[in-house]
Amino acid sequence: MPETPQIALYDKHSREEEAELSLKHTVLTPAVAWTLVAALLLVILGEPLLQAALDLRGRPAADGSRMPQALEVFRLCPGPAWADRAGTPAGEAPRGLRRLWAMLPPVREIEGFDDALERNSAVGRALLPRMQYLMTRFGGVGNEQAYAGRDGWLFYRPEVDALTAPGFLDPRQLQRRARSGDSSSEAVQPDPVRALLEFDRELRERGIALVVMPAPMKPSVHPGRLSRRYGPEDGPIYNPSYAKFLAEMERHGIPVLDVSADLAAAGRAAGREQFLATDTHWTPEAMEFAAGKLAELIRARGWLPAREPAGYAAREAEATNRGDIEEMLKLPAESGLFPAQRVAIRPVVRADGSPWEPERSADVLVLGDSFFNIYSLQAMNWGAGAGFVEQLALRLQRPLDRITINAGGSYTTRQELAKASQRDRLVGKRLVVYEFAMRDLSVGDWKLLPLPAPSAGGAKPVAPAPPAIEAEIEIEGRIQAIGATPRPGTVPYKDCFVGIHLKDAKATKGSLPAGEILVYAWGMRNNQWTPAATAKPGQTLRFGLVPWSKVEAKYGSFNRAEPPGDAEVLLGLDSFCGEERK
Repeated sequence: MPETPQIALYDKHSREEEAELSLKHTVLTPAVAWTLVAALLLVILGEPLLQAALDLRGRPAADGSRMPQALEVFRLCPGPAWADRAGTPAGEAPRGLRRLWAMLPPVREIEGFDDALERNSAVGRALLPRMQYLMTRFGGVGNEQAYAGRDGWLFYRPEVDALTAPGFLDPRQLQRRARSGDSSSEAVQPDPVRALLEFDRELRERGIALVVMPAPMKPSVHPGRLSRRYGPEDGPIYNPSYAKFLAEMERHGIPVLDVSADLAAAGRAAGREQFLATDTHWTPEAMEFAAGKLAELIRARGWLPAREPAGYAAREAEATNRGDIEEMLKLPAESGLFPAQRVAIRPVVRADGSPWEPERSADVLVLGDSFFNIYSLQAMNWGAGAGFVEQLALRLQRPLDRITINAGGSYTTRQELAKASQRDRLVGKRLVVYEFAMRDLSVGDWKLLPLPAPSAGGAKPVAPAPPAIEAEIEIEGRIQAIGATPRPGTVPYKDCFVGIHLKDAKATKGSLPAGEILVYAWGMRNNQWTPAATAKPGQTLRFGLVPWSKVEAKYGSFNRAEPPGDAEVLLGLDSFCGEERK
C-alpha cells in the first residue's frame, strides 16, 4: 500500500502560492460556475445597458438625435482635418504616426467626458450619495477630496497632504514637481522662495514694501480634530520645509506674518475653534484676529504715513451656510449628517453708511485668495462686506486697494497685477500685502511673472481705461490655448472662469482693436461644467464681449483657470469677459 504523503505543519507558503493551491484544488459545478459568470456580467454590463436604455428613451444627443451618451465619445476625436493642421517639428515621429496621434482625443477631453458620464448616470445618482452617507456615517470615511475628522469635522485632503508630504523645498521634491507636466498641462514652477524673492525685488525697485502672509491650514491649527494622536494643546504643525522657508524669507529681509501659532493659542485660551467645522476656511473671529495682527505689524514697521481716520465702522450681521468640504462629499440632500453652521459677521461701512469698497488710489494693495474673500464675496454664501480686507481697512482706518481671487494664491493675483492693463496699479503704492493659502507652498504653481513697466512720465493712480471698443461686441476667433477648468467637486469653489487665448479674432458686431485677445468665460457654474470647459485649441468659438475692466468689480474675485502659454504674450493681451454664442 502506497505511503500517504505528509505535509509538515510548519510549512509556510506565500500568498501567491496559497492562491495557486486554492485554484488548483477548487472544484465548481457547472451550475455554480455559470451563476458566477452571469452575476459578473450583470455587474459589469447592467449599469451601462440600463443607462443606454434611459438615454434612448429621454436624452437627446448633442445634434438633437437620441443615442446613448457613451457613444458620444467618438465625437471627441478631432478627426483628420485637425490632424492635418498639426505642425511637423523636426526630430518627431513620421507624419503618419503623428497624424494618427493628433486624431486621438486629449486627456482633458477624456476626463471631461468621464465626468459627464458620472454626472448623468442614473445608478450613480441613486447609489453614490447613499453609499457615501453610509461610509461617512458609520465608517468615518470621506472621499478623494475630503477626510472625515472627529466630532463632525471635515478636512480638505490637499491640506493634509501638504503637511504630510516631503519638504516642499527638498531638491528631489522640487525636481519631481518641475517635471509634473503632461499632454494636458504645463509643468509648474515649484519653488516659492524663488518667486517671492523676484516679486520682492521688483517691488523694492519701485520703493514698495512687501509683507507675505501664508494663511493657516485647518489641520495645522487643529490636528486634534483630525487624529487622536494630537491633543488640544498640540498645534500648529507644519510641512518639514516650512522652517527653511521662514529662514530664507528672514535672510532676504521679507517680513512674514504667520498667525497659525497665535490662532492655536488664542483658541485654547478662549475654548473656541478657529476654523469652520465643515469648511476649509477660518471663522470670522479668527479672520478678524489675523487682520488685527497684520494691522499691528504695519503700524510697528512704520510703512505708512499718518492720515486722518477714514471713519469706517462695523455693523452686526449673521450668515448660515454649509461647508465647502461637505459639498465635495456629495451626500444626499438634507442628509442631516453635518448641520449648517451659523456665524456672526461684521460688515464694514463707510462714514456715510454705504458699504466699504476698495479704492485704486490707496497706498496699500492687498493680494489674496478665498481666505480674504470669505465673508466678503456673496457667492461664497458666508455673507458680504465683512471679509479680511474690510476688517484690515477698519483697523487701519485708511482706504485699501485689493486683488483677491479664489484659488489665486500662488500666482493668479500676481498674474493679474502683471498684466499690461494694470501697468499703473502700483503707482502711489507704499505697501503690498501678499496672502496665499499655506498649502500652496507645497502644491502651488509659483510662476515667475515680471511686473509691467509703469507708464512713461508717471501716471496717476487711477483705474486703467478700458480698451477702445464698443460696450458690447460679438466676435469669433480660434482658440490658441485654454485653461484647465477644475473637475466639479474637486475644489472648494463652485464657480470658475476659464481663460481662453483667442487668435484671428474678428468682430461680427461692433469693432475689435486687436485680433489676439484673452477672454474669460464661465467654465464651471454651481459645480457643473459649461460647454467652454471642454473646448480645445484649434476650435472656433463665438462670444459676446465686454471689457474685463467693466465687470472686474463683480467677477474679479472668482476663481480663474488661466490658459497656458508664453507669460509675456498673455500678460500683454487685452482682457474681456465673454459669453459664448451659438
